[in-house]
Amino acid sequence: MRMRARLSFWSLVVVMVLVASLAASAQTRIPIGVLLPFTGAGAAEGPFMRNAAELAFEEIHEMLAAARSNIRFQLVIEDTKTTPEGALAAIESLAAAGVQIVIGPYSSAASSGVRGFADANKILVISASSTSPALAIPNDYLFRLIVSDTLQGSAVSALINHDGYRQVVVFHRGDSYGAGMANAFKSVFESQYGGTVHLLPYDPDLPDFAAEVQNLAQTVRRLGVNNTAVLLVAFQPDGLNILGHARLDPTLTRVKWYGSKDAFSPVMYPPHAPAEISAFMASVKMSGAFPAPPMGPMRAMFEAKYRQRFGHDPSPWALYMYDAAWIAALSVLVAGEYNGEVLRDVARVIAAHYIGASGHKLLDDNDDAAIGDYEIMQARQVGDTYAPVVIGKWSSGTGELVLNNN
Repeated sequence: MRMRARLSFWSLVVVMVLVASLAASAQTRIPIGVLLPFTGAGAAEGPFMRNAAELAFEEIHEMLAAARSNIRFQLVIEDTKTTPEGALAAIESLAAAGVQIVIGPYSSAASSGVRGFADANKILVISASSTSPALAIPNDYLFRLIVSDTLQGSAVSALINHDGYRQVVVFHRGDSYGAGMANAFKSVFESQYGGTVHLLPYDPDLPDFAAEVQNLAQTVRRLGVNNTAVLLVAFQPDGLNILGHARLDPTLTRVKWYGSKDAFSPVMYPPHAPAEISAFMASVKMSGAFPAPPMGPMRAMFEAKYRQRFGHDPSPWALYMYDAAWIAALSVLVAGEYNGEVLRDVARVIAAHYIGASGHKLLDDNDDAAIGDYEIMQARQVGDTYAPVVIGKWSSGTGELVLNNN
């Protein structure tokens, strides 16, 4: 019954029938492209997502063996370097290898780099983690299994409004993801709550952000430390560098900080990050919203299996990558032919009936996740270390913010 939980009964029957028919064909090794950030700003997340993909395909091959099928998938992994240019080069390499379906990339910048090529060559790309509202485009070949940052902007707006701040400086990466999140937050916070938002972008490719942090401190002093909040939109390496400078600044140690979802990934806390930076995050009570997969048997099963296989907890993005792998494989098996245009049509149906480690994967008109709530999280000291702690929830269905009494 474990495998049947992944699909409705009729879909599983179709899969098994088609697996049996495909088993007689000459093609037994089907390539699946995997675009991951092993270098660049997202490098800390790459190993978690690779592990999730490998775990998923181990299970998929077990299913195929049980069905007495000789079909197997071959993962063709490329490094996006967390840049549009790196991602484009990576998908071009995958296309040259005959790949018609891809899982990844991690970042919105990388996804923006592959989208045009994927559309032109009809290669289906299923991203587990890119969230920029600018990528919410109907009828393209980029599917996203996570909700757009339009909703994250609403969740963080509700939280900052609840905390009583009316003026916010958004210190953000000057790329597709950073600008998308910053503008989504600004739109909601100003129109719905009557606040004022100051956008302060920075070049994410700089080797050090000391001057940019000094500029942030000057902006906060000009606006007033007591009535201004800072929202940081950063990935791990730039975020750690920025916070490392901020913790030594007398202005920025007194201001209230919020973070985008990336501030609540395990890679921002020990043992993946310096304890002194996590201590600063806890001291300023850095808070924010993370698109949290719902608790359920599929999530519990994946997390337990991941810990047993790799010896540590998965990153939240690993849950989404695991589901991307399953949806990609099932789409190929149900389609009965390895063709990106056909796979796109089939994947929509598979996603609508699929409930996995990250929840129900029903897609909207832009082929992005249609369902997603957010956990409100805060950096805190937990025992002798630091970690993100859930302090509430924001519902995308109702727009209601509920905070715990802790």
